[in-house]
Amino acid sequence: IAPTVTLNHEKPFIDYLGEIAAITNLTANFDALKAAYDARVATIKAQLANPEAITVSMLYVEPDYLYVYYDFYALSQAMWDVGLQPAPAVIDYFADFEDFYDHASGKDLTAELIGIADADFLLLPYWTLKADGSDTYAWTGDKPGAVFVRDALEATVPGYCAFLQSCQAGQMISFEATGVYSGSFAALHQALDFVAAHMVDRVPADIVN
Repeated sequence: IAPTVTLNHEKPFIDYLGEIAAITNLTANFDALKAAYDARVATIKAQLANPEAITVSMLYVEPDYLYVYYDFYALSQAMWDVGLQPAPAVIDYFADFEDFYDHASGKDLTAELIGIADADFLLLPYWTLKADGSDTYAWTGDKPGAVFVRDALEATVPGYCAFLQSCQAGQMISFEATGVYSGSFAALHQALDFVAAHMVDRVPADIVN
C-alpha cells in the first residue's frame, strides 16, 4: 500500500495545490505555474471595471431541483482572485453551513428562495451536452445541456426572469463546466478564460458608473 497523506481541504484552493506540490517535491513547478497564473489574474483584474462591486452566483438546476454553490473548484477561485464577489445573500445562506466538501460545496435551494442566488452574474453550470437532432435537449438520465438547463429553470420557477435581475440584464450564463470543475492550474486558466470572455466586456452599466 502506497504512503497516504491526509490534506486539509478547508485550505484555500491555491494553498491546497501548493501543499500537494510540497509533498511530491514539485514546489519549483508550483511556483512557476502560480507566477504565470498570478500574472494573468492581474491582467484580467485590470480589465474589469471595479470588480469588487460585481457579484456572482452559481446555480445548478434540474427539473424541480435547485442547488446553489458556495465553492466551485477552479472557477470560484479564479473569480475571487480577480476581485469578483459572491452575492451577499449566498454568503448569509451558508453562514451556519458545516457540511463543506472539498472545494465544490453547495446547498439545496427551494424555488421560493431563488432570489438568494441572484447576482450581477448568475452562472448555470451543466455537464455532458445531449442533443436529440433538432437543436433541443432531452432529459436522458445524464446531465443536461444549456437549452435544457433553461427549460428546467422555467419548469421549476415559472417566469423566473421576472425574479432575477441577472436575467433581465442579460447576465445569466449557461456553460459546460467540465474544464473549470477540477483541481489544476489548467482548470484555473480555463476559469480565467471564462471570466475574460463573459465578464470583461459585459459589466452592467450601473456597476461601471
